[in-house]
Amino acid sequence: MKPNKLTLIDSLHMELRERFKEFNYYLNNISTNLKFIDNLRLSDLGLYQIGNLISDDPLILFNIDEIAWPRNAEEIENISVSVKQEGYSEAKIEAVAFNSELFNEVLPPFRLYELAFTKKYKKGETVKNVYKLKVLKKIPKNYFSEARERIEDILEMLSETLTKENDAEIMKLLLVDFSLSCIDWLHFPKEDRDKIFEMLQNFLLTTRSLNIIPVSLSSYNGSPFLASILIMMEKNGQKNLLQNFDLISDKLYFAGKLEIGDRTPVFEYSNQVFDNPYTKEKCFLFYVRLDKDVIQRIEIPGFALNHIETIHAMLLNEYKLSIKKLRKKGIYALNKANGNLVCKKIKRKEIIELIDLMVKDEMTRNYRRKIGLMANFV
Repeated sequence: MKPNKLTLIDSLHMELRERFKEFNYYLNNISTNLKFIDNLRLSDLGLYQIGNLISDDPLILFNIDEIAWPRNAEEIENISVSVKQEGYSEAKIEAVAFNSELFNEVLPPFRLYELAFTKKYKKGETVKNVYKLKVLKKIPKNYFSEARERIEDILEMLSETLTKENDAEIMKLLLVDFSLSCIDWLHFPKEDRDKIFEMLQNFLLTTRSLNIIPVSLSSYNGSPFLASILIMMEKNGQKNLLQNFDLISDKLYFAGKLEIGDRTPVFEYSNQVFDNPYTKEKCFLFYVRLDKDVIQRIEIPGFALNHIETIHAMLLNEYKLSIKKLRKKGIYALNKANGNLVCKKIKRKEIIELIDLMVKDEMTRNYRRKIGLMANFV
């Protein structure tokens, strides 16, 4: 008899009974740690001093992936910040989604890039897709180098497109779903990671010059804020009071702190990549509770700090719009952009046949031009 849903349920139930003690042990530890942290007076820990500690001892960053801390003692007193600005009609919103496909079953191998834009300004809405073909001299073998080149190509393509079409007189909020903090690539080899960091820094410098504010909706589920608590507890000789601390994420912690629609204060941020003398644009982050079960990590550059209320209001409005119009959780403009990625909907075979036809057509045109030139000299 073929396996079905009932056999799956029976098997999982038996397995869960075997593992229940382990589940219960970890769940109890998580609950104990959360209760302990909830009872801490964060303002007494001196979290805002983290920046000075890192300056004095940069090796702190080699024991953790990332860290975020409040900019001053007063901010941490109110961890749940309500929206202060209902409208954002003067801000132009643009969201971009991207896709890349490697075609290594043909000669020459190539990579096809696609950027899908959703642009919103006042009551108008437009969409646009941009494409780029990159012929490869060889089929990539190294995963990290291939991933780095792909990221570099996408960032370069995005910067070129924004530069060509931008109207710097109007501030634009650019929604992206890749990290501005390099956290997605933190564990890449140093050479590849540093090149991605350099490209991201150039991207931020470009957007700043164009009056564009990137807003990253990163999917990374880390614990940078909790890392600052752990470091200060260790400094105060209290680290042993927490066990299995790695099981708790920032989102889990803020689930018990944020009201729906509220955000955290904006935190300063650092990791191993950003703590270097070549950093031109710092990264900041905050969390916003968009729904009962949706807490989103937001990364912004330093030049976005004066627009935090506009960004907060925009995120709430875009989330409600996505629920209303698309019946889908998330940010409306980004969901629309992802839905407009054409290459994801077309079979690889169809794309190859299409490009093959275009190559043949171009070769014919080129041949005819050469024949025409020769005829002139006969």
